[in-house]
Amino acid sequence: MSIEKLIEANTAALIALNETFTKMAGNAKDRQPSSPPAAPGAAKKANGLTYEDIKVPFLALCKSHGADVGRAVCKQFGHENLKTVKPEQFADVLAAIKEAAAVPAA
Repeated sequence: MSIEKLIEANTAALIALNETFTKMAGNAKDRQPSSPPAAPGAAKKANGLTYEDIKVPFLALCKSHGADVGRAVCKQFGHENLKTVKPEQFADVLAAIKEAAAVPAA
């Protein structure tokens, strides 16, 4: 295949891509987004709580009572660490963290 034929084929492909992207952009403007896009690294919410809402007291518990106590709280809910706790468990985990923190440190 000659260089001219390759250039023609690539030019045709670029034109087709440009038309496709133009149509896609036009369709996107017509649609109303169902919800705004989440910010990168946005915390999941459940029951009005975010991961940060349980992370701060969890770290305080680990600092005051030890990492083993923190791990024990996570294991009550079937997790090895706080990062794997599901958002729907946040309220229960927070209650368990507060309960463990209320016990005097050994």
